[in-house]
Amino acid sequence: MTPTPTKRTTARENAQDTAAELSFPTLDTLTATLQKQGRTQPHEMESTLHAATMLAFVEATHAVMHQSTMPTPMGRLRYDKRTNTVKYTPLQGRAPVPVDDALDFSMLDFLLASLKKERMPLMLEGKTGVGKTYTVEHLVQTILPPKNYRMLRLNANMSNVLQPYVRGTVENGLVKIELKEDELDIIAALFIDEANRGDTNQLLMMQDGYVRLASGDGGEVGVPVPRYVNGKWEMDRSNKRPLFVVLAQNPPATKDAKYAATKRTDAAQNNRNVQLDVPNGASTIGASVLMLRNGKTQHDEFLQRYQHTLAGYLNISADTLATLPEDWISVFSFATDPAKNACPSITSAVEFLDTLLVLTSPNLKEEFEFDKQVAKDWNEALRAYGTDFSYTSAIDETAISMQKIRAIVTSFEEEIITRDIIKTKKLADAISLTRRIKDALTQKNPVQTYLQAPNYITVQDIACGFAILLHDKQDKHEVDPIVLIDTALQEYTAVCASFAQKLGYNQPFTTDDPNMSVYGLAFRHALQETKKAQGIGSRVRSAVSGTGTGTNTPHIGAFVKDIGTSVADLKRLEAGNEYRKPLLARMIADLTTLAGFANQYAVPLEPLLAKQKDAQGMYQTFMDFYQQQRGTATLPDIYLQRLTRVLGV
Repeated sequence: MTPTPTKRTTARENAQDTAAELSFPTLDTLTATLQKQGRTQPHEMESTLHAATMLAFVEATHAVMHQSTMPTPMGRLRYDKRTNTVKYTPLQGRAPVPVDDALDFSMLDFLLASLKKERMPLMLEGKTGVGKTYTVEHLVQTILPPKNYRMLRLNANMSNVLQPYVRGTVENGLVKIELKEDELDIIAALFIDEANRGDTNQLLMMQDGYVRLASGDGGEVGVPVPRYVNGKWEMDRSNKRPLFVVLAQNPPATKDAKYAATKRTDAAQNNRNVQLDVPNGASTIGASVLMLRNGKTQHDEFLQRYQHTLAGYLNISADTLATLPEDWISVFSFATDPAKNACPSITSAVEFLDTLLVLTSPNLKEEFEFDKQVAKDWNEALRAYGTDFSYTSAIDETAISMQKIRAIVTSFEEEIITRDIIKTKKLADAISLTRRIKDALTQKNPVQTYLQAPNYITVQDIACGFAILLHDKQDKHEVDPIVLIDTALQEYTAVCASFAQKLGYNQPFTTDDPNMSVYGLAFRHALQETKKAQGIGSRVRSAVSGTGTGTNTPHIGAFVKDIGTSVADLKRLEAGNEYRKPLLARMIADLTTLAGFANQYAVPLEPLLAKQKDAQGMYQTFMDFYQQQRGTATLPDIYLQRLTRVLGV
């Protein structure tokens, strides 16, 4: 009989077993307090608790950091909602006079935003002594006890970025590298100074939040987040608050000849980072730096500030939070949980970002011609509907407007890649969150103000985030990329508002209107026309061979024809404008793809739409049907690429 093998118990598994016995006295106290105040619904209670703990975290951090560090103003973002223009001004460490409609952000603001976002590693690049290391060190020493953070200063003799997670032992005269499994769940923040001296693969692992050794041992890094389940708090080790990674380095020799020994950051790392050029603000700060406080007691002061601030937000006695120091890391992971800070993108923001990506493509003409070809190919497939979906305009590359765009695009060190789209979303998300936090903290009831504020990413946030991204893309700032962003803003918002009026939605364009978008309006209008056609009994033949030829599909027919009407309306908005042509070509190709999808799946989709009593029911049915097809292996790729943004799913 083969004996049953004995399973080796690891330190990590022991930690997981112990986790079931963990208590959360502070969260338990706060939960009981909110329930006494009438917040008995788990979702309402958890949302309120997160807003309160997160806002108290921001306020207490600033209160303590202002005693020991000077702010480093990084930039000012202004969005004019009347003209739909954005202005991004690098502040070079100089703090300007406050302006009501401007969002000023410092190095600390971006550090806190990065902390509360999903894997948004920051790269701070600047001359020696400008405050990169000093500020980050003081931040982590303020918000965390020593066991929960690590600081690495790399050099020619020490480039091991995985040092906090590995140990070396000697077996039979050979060095064996082992994983410190218990450290995977303990370290909440990692600061890597002189990052461009580190091993590229190890840096990528930290940025991606996962350690993997040559032996195969590894795991996700970060602090587990407690969850409120069935009336009690539990540690959810399958859902971690990602490791907060901050990197710093001197500028490479290509930027500053004084740093001849400094190499340029690897492209794979740089694409993952949100890079901030840290200026030298010494002349503006002046002698004020002499008045800063030194010492290593800032974490204790932070906890006291946090305790009193949070108690004030929730109208309770600070003494009831006396347990905070003993279970701070669980409160920290809950308060800064990126999953609770994530914002969905409003539909107009998605469309606008697509406009920016089209205009910044180094292959603008090629992309434009491809979108036209997509519409032309669909036009052939949909010819039975008697609607012209094609777009035949041509771009004049010699036009001054096109030359301006090319001058800006060629100033980028690297072209826009897929990861830049994700980076833009993260930047926009961070800007949106920072704006809402700062607005809330100026009000009498910060928690309720924050909870009531719209929590989605808007055109304004995308414009501001893309401005920072493009500034980062330029090594030399000889041309201003804001011109391109403003052009895209003005053209997109004008097209969107004009199109909305054609469909009877007579509202001015506003960044926070969830109904204001070309795709959303066209889709819902087509469904309304489909509802009107119900019962008419019109016979429309499916145009795609083998997908329903000869089938009566009155609902699909009405839907496709109204999408065709929207396409015709968009064509009339061109007005010979070179900037608009790429934008319109993309929109026409996308909407025509929506019509093509409805036609291709007419047979199964028709009876589902026929059962619905109103346009809203048809909307949900159509969305559910697309999601079902999205989960199959046979859905053509064009639908995944285009309908994902058209339908917003």
